[in-house]
Amino acid sequence: MVYKTEDGKIFNTEGDAEKHRDELDRQKAESDSRVRARYADTYHYFKNAGTLFDQGDYDGAIAAYSEAAYSTPNDPVIFNMRGQAYSRKGDYDRAIADHNQALRIHRYKGGTFQVGTAYFLRGYAYSGKGDYDSAIADYNEALKSRYVGVYNLDNNIIRQIYYNLGFAYDKKGQEDLAIENYKNAADYGDKAALENLINRGIKYMRESKNPASVSSGSAGPVSGSARPVSGSARPVSGSARPVSGSARPVKAPKKKIKWPLVILNVFLSIAFGLGMILLIRWGYTLFTGKNLGILLTVIMLLVIIPLYSVIFAFKKVVLIVLLGILSVSGWLMFTGIISKYIDLEKVSSFVSFFQSGASNQSFTVTQDVNFRDNPGTGSNVIRALKAGDTVTVTGDAQNGWIPIEHEGDSGWVSAEFISR
Repeated sequence: MVYKTEDGKIFNTEGDAEKHRDELDRQKAESDSRVRARYADTYHYFKNAGTLFDQGDYDGAIAAYSEAAYSTPNDPVIFNMRGQAYSRKGDYDRAIADHNQALRIHRYKGGTFQVGTAYFLRGYAYSGKGDYDSAIADYNEALKSRYVGVYNLDNNIIRQIYYNLGFAYDKKGQEDLAIENYKNAADYGDKAALENLINRGIKYMRESKNPASVSSGSAGPVSGSARPVSGSARPVSGSARPVSGSARPVKAPKKKIKWPLVILNVFLSIAFGLGMILLIRWGYTLFTGKNLGILLTVIMLLVIIPLYSVIFAFKKVVLIVLLGILSVSGWLMFTGIISKYIDLEKVSSFVSFFQSGASNQSFTVTQDVNFRDNPGTGSNVIRALKAGDTVTVTGDAQNGWIPIEHEGDSGWVSAEFISR
């Protein structure tokens, strides 16, 4: 007589068969013990991660979720929740990678558990990156999915998805689609969506929605909605493995400040602004013969530098180039570099004479100066003119010298020493 055990092995005696059965039971018990220990570790890490997440310690939560993933590498919940923690930190690329892993596990294992959550949270991460097309696609996939978390789609989750869709469409400048989805969110009880519509001047009567109408996964593609919000997950007590709870609204992700660009903006605004002010001061002195007052200079600083900052922020390239040329000219004037190539005295004298209008006009000598018989410092001096003397311009300027008449004598004087 032979004896066959449950695993298909055949023994000649009943005793040998019983010994084999006992060994199988021992191995099974040992395996079960290891599995229970593994899930106990997973549950411990997952619970700890949830606590750290709620406290805002996202680095700690990520570390705990990573330990849980090491113990249970094929649980999509863990990857979804670690991805959410990465999103809260603004590390959207790693968040997307975790949600991708959750979806890969689903494709391998089958089923729909956590598929909606993965799409929902990945859409949130794409929105944080500014990739609104991908965010919209994922939010629509979440609406099509039967599950978000362990629950069928409920009002709270649906309103978040619609609101997020509206936000994404707003960012894309597609206002009609944004409004459509804000209306959908308002129908599911989203007060912020209703306020958004009111602020747009849209009077909208909310239509109560029945969540059962979409719990079957029949929802088709939808349009967009407003602030990105993500779900959170907590371990359910008494469960053999950690599972996620329903999504809850959270604050919109803060846009990451690009500090190098901010610093460059500030530096260029100050440098270009000061250059423009230096140019204005030089021009004012050139045309009026007076210095620009400190008060007026300070006022210009307070106006021009912020104006440059706005121009740089909006990247008005043509305007930046034009104003940049003027600003650089101001610095060249200030440093004296431009004087190596342009005779500023001649420019000044020309401007002074040009301002006088036609000849036969009276001017005043601004400081003691030689009155010469011909233009140029090498000509003979008729006499010295005193500051305050009145002269009459009799012709056109030549190389910075003005023909004048004084006390019946005709001669020349440097244009920089007379003014109206």
